[in-house]
Amino acid sequence: MQYGTVKEQVFHFRIQAADAITGRGTVIVGIITAGIVRVGYPLDIHHAGSRRAVSCRGVEFADDLRRSRELPPQTGLLIPGLEPSDVSAGDEFTSPSLSD
Repeated sequence: MQYGTVKEQVFHFRIQAADAITGRGTVIVGIITAGIVRVGYPLDIHHAGSRRAVSCRGVEFADDLRRSRELPPQTGLLIPGLEPSDVSAGDEFTSPSLSD
């Protein structure tokens, strides 16, 4: 996949938790620390010293309507083919360009 901007090339996401949602799949909750992710983008998950390619099927925000923001908001990423047990708090998603 060709990325359009530098921000899309340097996506970094710190995982806080994961949950299986019936009828939707696994939602990974965490903080975007750099870059941009879009639906359909490939990602690499870094877990226990290994790397696995996945893709993003959805991007969700729990509290879209705010008047101010001091910390990066929590974001949920819908990841097909991933189980909550496949990740741990502290694991990371990155764009593939950061994994090379």
